Amino acid sequence: MDKNRKKEILREYKRNELEKLSRSDDKVLASLAKNKLGLKSDGLSVKTLVEIEDNKLIETIVEKISEVLEARYQSDPKKYKISDNVVPELNPSLRAIHFTNIFEMYLGMGDTDKFLEGATSFEVHEVINGYRLLKLDGIAYKILLLTIDEIEMEFIDLLKIERIKIDYIRGHLNEFELN
Repeated sequence: MDKNRKKEILREYKRNELEKLSRSDDKVLASLAKNKLGLKSDGLSVKTLVEIEDNKLIETIVEKISEVLEARYQSDPKKYKISDNVVPELNPSLRAIHFTNIFEMYLGMGDTDKFLEGATSFEVHEVINGYRLLKLDGIAYKILLLTIDEIEMEFIDLLKIERIKIDYIRGHLNEFELN
């Protein structure tokens, strides 16, 4: 069997596995698989959001935001070449979850300084506004001051911050509807 045939068989196998996952009862896995297959995942309606378990809520929203941003970019790559052009089209609640999630990913990897040094002023501004919207003004203030040690101290209780985000989402479900 030649290399091209082996690659074709492997691609076919991966596609079949992704198709199986796309029909999974686990909505997050199904959505990820649909994205990998290039299919649009189901929209996020208030009804859908209500049914999502708390431990998957943020992840589901973040995935859908990424899908929406990617679709917008694909629709007009020149217009959306810079992410600063596409993100403002999202409402403040979606931007808050999107940017605070990115920031917390860097924080979790111990790269808070890399985020703050490499982020555009727009991105830092969005992170600060996101934490303010979530009523986490202490975190927003420390990010504004760029005091890395103090920022990291604010995140000792990540479960509390996650709970605040989930409660915010649950209290503003209509702001998280996405198609």
